[in-house]
Amino acid sequence: RCFATFLLGAAVLLAQKDADALFASKNWAEASSAYETKLKSDPSDGQSWFRLGESLLELKRYPEAAEAFQKARQNYFRPPQSTVRVATVWV
Repeated sequence: RCFATFLLGAAVLLAQKDADALFASKNWAEASSAYETKLKSDPSDGQSWFRLGESLLELKRYPEAAEAFQKARQNYFRPPQSTVRVATVWV
């Protein structure tokens, strides 16, 4: 059981690293897909919601971006910035 937990944790860290690398390289489509996959296993990760929102915003997928920023805010990730990003989506 401990080994399975370790493997799951390692997989989550690897998914985060891959998503972050795609985000840093501005590969918005693949980054958004990677964050969506990662968030299935850890839906309370506010930073991933925020970065998913940024990726979706760059892809002009505005309704989905607004939802991701709201999830970031609900998970207490930079609440003021997340709130501003929700508003930015609709400007």
